[in-house]
Amino acid sequence: MSRIHRNYSMNLMTGANRGNQGVYKLTPFNSKSVWNIPVSELYSSPSYSAMPAGWDALSNSISGWWASHASVAVNYATWSDSKINLRYSVNAWSWVDAGTYDRQGNTEAEEDTIYAASSTSFPFPGNTYATINTGDPTQNDLPSSYNRLVNPASPPKQIYAPSSLVIPTNSDGHTVIVQPDGTYVDLYAPIELAYYSGDIVCLIYNVIDPSDTGHGWWMGNRASGIPALAGVIRDEETYDGADVNDGIAHALNIIAPAAHLDSSYSWNDPPAVCFDTNPGYSGTLPMGAHLAIDPGTTKPGSFNQPLGEHLWDTCVTYGMYITDRGGGGVSWITQPGSQHGHAKLTSYSSSLQGDLDTIMDNIEVVSEA
Repeated sequence: MSRIHRNYSMNLMTGANRGNQGVYKLTPFNSKSVWNIPVSELYSSPSYSAMPAGWDALSNSISGWWASHASVAVNYATWSDSKINLRYSVNAWSWVDAGTYDRQGNTEAEEDTIYAASSTSFPFPGNTYATINTGDPTQNDLPSSYNRLVNPASPPKQIYAPSSLVIPTNSDGHTVIVQPDGTYVDLYAPIELAYYSGDIVCLIYNVIDPSDTGHGWWMGNRASGIPALAGVIRDEETYDGADVNDGIAHALNIIAPAAHLDSSYSWNDPPAVCFDTNPGYSGTLPMGAHLAIDPGTTKPGSFNQPLGEHLWDTCVTYGMYITDRGGGGVSWITQPGSQHGHAKLTSYSSSLQGDLDTIMDNIEVVSEA
């Protein structure tokens, strides 16, 4: 059967091609969100304690440097973009993880197979990879109250999507599509069907209200329940000397190895409401742990990169939250390299790496005294 192929050529979000500046200047979530509250205001008496043993030996890097890391693609749709259908498949993650299919660019015959194995109804109301069951974390138990996915009365769910849609190539494929009305569609393990007018087959999706808190109650697609967009270092926030969004004015999102995580979650004005099922955790840090640099710490006299100093200041002012498990080191979550106009976020930079190492050497756990 012959169909029109949807063109998904990449649209680099650089200074010369930003689209709606109003959208790009949006600060995700409201002023009561822990993502947007400085440490000095979040706690009446902040207390800083040393990181657990072995943390100082971990590697750390910008997620956008590596295709395999859990970056978040941030896409912006307009009213003039086409509507697409969202479809469900239990195989949407495993197909890509096994190398059977790709997130984008599959052949027409491959898309026929993917489409045939998908449905318009999503069977689960929340994240199927998360739990609150500390007694038996193999069980997919979720909080009694959260933003449940409800199938439309007449499926499929339709959303707006740009023809230049970018999806990370890795197994998770975390993708956000900002809708023309300002809401965010949070997609997990999406596969674009270019021969089916750009329809998307995925494992989980949810619609997030950007005027709310961005906490785990929204049941985003991180193991913590936190929306994927929360804490992402976006390209437009990091232009040296020409920040569009007044720099990074929010806490950062990191993922950490299972060996340093504990089967619990931080409920201190919570960013996190759950953690991984089958976690394999063997550490002490809860999901949603808040890390920051004590403002009393001596700041280095110089940094290799202006961005490095900017990230230091952000870690002093706002800190960072652990939102998911992953890999053998720490990942600072950014957009994938394919979306970056900032060279230091696109591919490995030894000079920026030196600054990240300095920051991580001074990071501590912060909480109420």
